[in-house]
Amino acid sequence: MTHALRVLSSLGLILALALTLGGCGKDPQCKKGKPCGDTCIDKDKDCHQ
Repeated sequence: MTHALRVLSSLGLILALALTLGGCGKDPQCKKGKPCGDTCIDKDKDCHQ
């Protein structure tokens, strides 16, 4: 594996961990918005999923 791929892989793992710890999985718990797919969006926006 090249160095660039290793860096991207590490960033992907960190991002996945951050999303999991942040409560955004399949059913995200949104503090200042609403769930849209596996992310959170503003309450006044429409979910296009």
